[in-house]
Amino acid sequence: MDKRYIVTKPALTAHYTVATVDGVAAYYIAIKTKIKPSQPRLTFHAGPSKESPVVAVLHFLVPTVAMKVGLGDLADDMAAVEWEDLLCMNKVTHAKYTWSITLPDTDGAS
Repeated sequence: MDKRYIVTKPALTAHYTVATVDGVAAYYIAIKTKIKPSQPRLTFHAGPSKESPVVAVLHFLVPTVAMKVGLGDLADDMAAVEWEDLLCMNKVTHAKYTWSITLPDTDGAS
């Protein structure tokens, strides 16, 4: 089942806000403006602020424009982070990206 969210970037801020179509804040995405190659460019927090728990990160692969989504918190256990490719769907405008994962059922099975 697809889930749809509304992503906004408030003016003059270094973060995105992700809300459900009903307007409920779901994620806070912190943008790192000064990064080292080993640091994530984006950090996804499960909640309305940067104090919410980290659930994923995004790395740009240097020197390419390829990206990897890491599911989990690098600070907790880097070996436990699951990495997925983020694919560009429009190579001209870079306006649409996609990635997919298999989520466990509520009983814990894949």
